[in-house]
This record gives sequence, structure tokens and C-alpha cells, in this order.
Amino acid sequence: RARFVRGRRAYPVDALKLSIPCVRAADADGQLWCLQPQLGLRFDVDHAGEFRTLARHYAQEALRDAAPDALAQRRPPEDCEIEWLSVPLRPRRGESRIEDRPVYRPLFESAEPLLKDRRLLGAALGRERESAALAERLGSGRGQLLLVGPRGVGKTTLLLEAARRWLRDQEGSKERKDYRLWRISGARIIAGMQYLGQWQARCEALVAALGALQGVLAVDNLAELIRVGGENPESSVAAFLAPYLARGELRLVAEATEAEYEACRRLLPGLVDAFEVLRVEPFVGAAAQSLVREVARSLGSSGQGSLAPEVADQVLALHQRFQPAACVPGPAIRMVRELARQARRAPVDADAAIRAYARRSGLPEALLRDEQPLTAAAVQEALAARVIGQPQAVAAAAQCVLTLKAGLNDPQRPLAVLLLTGPTGTGKTALARALAAYCFGDAEERLIRLDMSEYAGVDALARLIGGHDGRAPRWLQRIEQQPFAVLLFDEIEKAAAEVYDALLGLLDEGRLGDRFGRRYDFTSTLVILTSNLGARRSAPIGYAESAGDVPDRAARDYFRPEFYNRLDAVIRYGALDPDSIRAIARKELADLARREGLVERGLTLDWDEEVVELLAAVGFDPRYGARPLQRAVDQHVVSALSAWRLAQPQARDQRLRLGVVDGRVVVCA
Repeated sequence: RARFVRGRRAYPVDALKLSIPCVRAADADGQLWCLQPQLGLRFDVDHAGEFRTLARHYAQEALRDAAPDALAQRRPPEDCEIEWLSVPLRPRRGESRIEDRPVYRPLFESAEPLLKDRRLLGAALGRERESAALAERLGSGRGQLLLVGPRGVGKTTLLLEAARRWLRDQEGSKERKDYRLWRISGARIIAGMQYLGQWQARCEALVAALGALQGVLAVDNLAELIRVGGENPESSVAAFLAPYLARGELRLVAEATEAEYEACRRLLPGLVDAFEVLRVEPFVGAAAQSLVREVARSLGSSGQGSLAPEVADQVLALHQRFQPAACVPGPAIRMVRELARQARRAPVDADAAIRAYARRSGLPEALLRDEQPLTAAAVQEALAARVIGQPQAVAAAAQCVLTLKAGLNDPQRPLAVLLLTGPTGTGKTALARALAAYCFGDAEERLIRLDMSEYAGVDALARLIGGHDGRAPRWLQRIEQQPFAVLLFDEIEKAAAEVYDALLGLLDEGRLGDRFGRRYDFTSTLVILTSNLGARRSAPIGYAESAGDVPDRAARDYFRPEFYNRLDAVIRYGALDPDSIRAIARKELADLARREGLVERGLTLDWDEEVVELLAAVGFDPRYGARPLQRAVDQHVVSALSAWRLAQPQARDQRLRLGVVDGRVVVCA
């Protein structure tokens, strides 16, 4: 019933009958609700039989005390239909948070809001125009977007900045805005899925939840969606989602490197056709310097430590010299942020930046500081302490270190590519360990050793760089995590021919890739290959002064010219002489004296020269060089020390001396 209101009095009029259009629907979780578009009303319904009663009640409440002209405007046309409907989202009764609603539960279980940690993310400095353009494309509500650029170029930061710009102008509550964009990975989609059809059902639930939110899904690696889910690209997660992308039922923003983009086009052509490609270029030259300085300045103004411009310049120079394949911003900006946090506790200058880079890379400060001289004699002395009896090999390896120190190494290739040839047991692996210890500070963690005899079968290449399951082998994962390393290909001549073809790019350009577009960088890596080629013809084997150039000729004859020409140096190992064998025996004894069982009890170890002579005599084999020497130390010395320790369990802080009695090693306190 309408009524006039004049002053303090109301005058009712005759009852008026109105027909109010209603939309009845149910959520994905079965919750019934009713929408009255003409009145802008929505209410939940517990039972289907209550629709008409509740619709009449809410309509009457909404029109109570309305004037006759207002009611006349509510009359529907004689013939009408709903072509498009916007449903306002709000929590159901008893629910206060969007994450409590069952329809959105798949998102919270498998993904995370893209802007969840906005306060911890920096702005896309230097890319204001690109972020504005990307925000406009996000706001258009149409199509899929693919950001293509090198790793570390700032694709994720650009997307986050564009998302902030877009959502800043959107209507609705802050909570709704925070849940418009979601991040997920292929691994999270298939996590915990054991049975056929499980991850497909999860994908369908994700699509439905995003549709209800009018949301956008962000994937930081498009190629990963092709690697996971099935045995081949046609049965992968990417193939399953492709129809949803083509129909516009799912909006996706993805990232990829150029190689990953090409791999996606090759493996699943229909997928990339659905995307609009946006290129993200790295900063170079003056633009890179300006960006790093601006980041350092902005960190200081945001409450973190203040960094002088020379600190930013030093960080950039170190990365450009020793990590030439790294893009700006990439790791340079990460190090600037680390130094800014350090500056909150103590001043940070260019010297502090060098020390921080030395800790991160493992490179000694002698290689990082131009003002600090480094001589060939000093490097050779350090290497010769670990590699005994091979002065030619030590000199060649030292020259590679000096070239790196001078900054004259080719930035588009590995730090060095060395082929070590000669008899077994003469110290080729020892040189790799010595270089790992000298250049990177850790002979164990920074040495990656591959026995190439394991890569001689028909599937050798697949096992070397990753098979059809899409998982990268452990050695490539280590290079990706820490590119400053020594990579040792042991007995390279035993590898399959297809392995040589794959290694050509690694030796020449410092790159190795797989079928899924993953590229691994070796421009900060020392690559060493060992070979026994020519060893049997390099007589005499054993106690001899030199093997001549027979191994070099054998290697030149064995390897293809395009492979041999990618080597920086071929280092020939000669047979060990008697003095070298004795020196190696002394080194093994010195290493034994530093073992935990002696050091923790304060036991020091001395030895007579007769012990050295005994080990040199029984621990050298003309066929295997000094390799049996370690076994001899275990059999003659370690066994004697173990027996003494067990007989003297309380012994501490004593000096022990090793001697020889009746041809066997004895221990005297």
C-alpha cells in the first residue's frame, strides 16, 4: 500500500498489486538464494518451498512507505527478460570471511593471493610505462597475458605493480580486491594427487572459484604446466586448461623465458596462441646503474639502511663482471636489499659490498679486488699443496685463475674449459678439488662430479639433462642454485656421441637447455674434463719423468674438431716420480692427523720417515698411480691408530708418533 506523507501525517491509498521478477539459484555448495534485480535485493533461502513467501516479505519491506509515483516506477514492462546479471557476492549468514565459503576453498587450498605480502614487495622502478600498460590490460577483462623475458629481469615485480595499479581503481571492499588475483604453480596443482582424475577435478574447482570471484590466475612458469600432470604435453595440466582459456572461462597471466616460450610453442602449439605476449627487456648500461642506485635510495627512505651510490655501483660492477649472464635487476637488486638490511646495524661501504659478494659467491677477495695484486707464484703454491708432482698442470690451472683476476676471460663462456689427460691416479681429480677450494672456498660443496661412463647408453642424453618426466637432474639443480662451482666430467671419452653434441653449447656459450625450455648458465663455472686417452701408449708408466705429448695427440685424434676447439687448454699429466709419491704419502698422513677422532681428543700425530717410505712402497702401483695409497694408509696406519685408541680410551692431549717395526706401523705415545 502506498501513502502520501505531508508534514507529520501519512495518507494511505488503495492497495496496488506489483509483479516483482525474482531469480532463484544455488551456490556450488548447494546453498539456495534469491535475487530481486529490480529492487537490488538478495537473500538466502533455507528450503525451496520458502521462495515465494520470502520473496513477498522482502519486497514488501523494501517498498514500505513508498509514495505512489515511486511504486509506479517499479512496474515491470509487459514483456521483459534478463540478458545479463551481476550477482553481488557477500558472506552467507554465519560467515564473516571470504575464505570460509566452500566455493572458494579450492583457491585457499592450492593457491595464494597474489598480493598477500604487498608490504614486502618493491615497486617496479623504471617500468612505470610498462606497469601502466599491463594494468590496463588486466582491467580490460579479456584475454590471457604472457610476460616473456630472461630470468631475473623483473617479470614478477612488474606483474605485482600492475596488479596494485589495477586493483587500486576497482570498486568494492579491500577484502574483495585482495582476492581478485591468485598465484599458483604446476607443482601445487598436482600436489597430493594419487589417482586418475584428481588433479583434473581440482582444476575444475579452481576455474569455478575464480569465475565466482571474477578473478585472475597467475603462473610464474608457463612451461611447468606442460611438464606436470601427464606422461606427455598432450595430457598435461596445460593441455587440460587450454579449452578454458580459449573459451574465456579462465583468465591466466603467465611468465616464461624466451626459451620456455619457444618450447611451449613447439610442445603444445595451441596453448601459446591463446596469449597476448608482452616482452620484458633487461636494464643495460646507464639505465641499469640508475635503477640500482634508485633501489638503494628508496630502501633508505623506506626505513631500511641507507646505502651510498658507490655501494650500488660496486654491487652492479661485481655482478656484471663475475655473473655476466645475470640480468638487471635480478641478483644485483637482491644483494642491495641484503646490504640495506645490514646497514641498519652497521655502516656499509664499497669494501663491505665486496666482502658480502665474496661470502655469497665463494670467490676469494684477492680475485674481487683490483687493487690487491695476485702473482702466478702465489696461485701455483696454493694449488701445488694439493696437486703434487704435476708442475705443468698446476701452472696451466694457475694461468686460468690469473686470467679471471685480470678480467680477460670471455664473459659469454665458462670461466675456463680444461681437458686433463694422462694416466690414472696422477692427480687429475685432485686438481679439480684444488681449484674448487681455491676459487670458491669449498672443495666438497663446490665440486660437481659426473662419471661419464654412466652416460654411455642409448638414453644417455635424457639421463644427463632430464628425461620425459620433466624433472631436472640433481647436478643441474646444484648449478642453478649455485653457479660458482667446478664442474668435473670424469672420463669424458666414455660418454655417448649425443652427449658430446649437447655439451658443445655448454663449452662454447656457457648454456645447456632441455626440451622444456629450461636454460642453465655456466658462465660462472669452471669446467674440467678428464681423460685417460693415450695413457697406455705413454711409456713408461709409473716412475717416469714425463709422458710427452702422446695424450694430447690421442685427444686430438679422438674428439671431433668442433669439440676439441672449444677447450681452453689441454693439460698433460705425466707419471709420478718417487719424490712425488713420498710427498703424497706425507700429505695423506697430514690429512689423517686432522681427522675428528684425533682432533677432538687433543691427539697430535708425528711420524718417522720410515713410515713414509713404507707407504710409498706398498701404496703405489704402476698401473693405478697413487690411487692405492689411500688404501695403504687405511690398512697400515689407520688400523694401528684404531687399535691404540681402543686400548687407551681415556687418552687425551697427547703427542703420538708413528714408527715402523718389523715392516709394520706402530704407535708410540
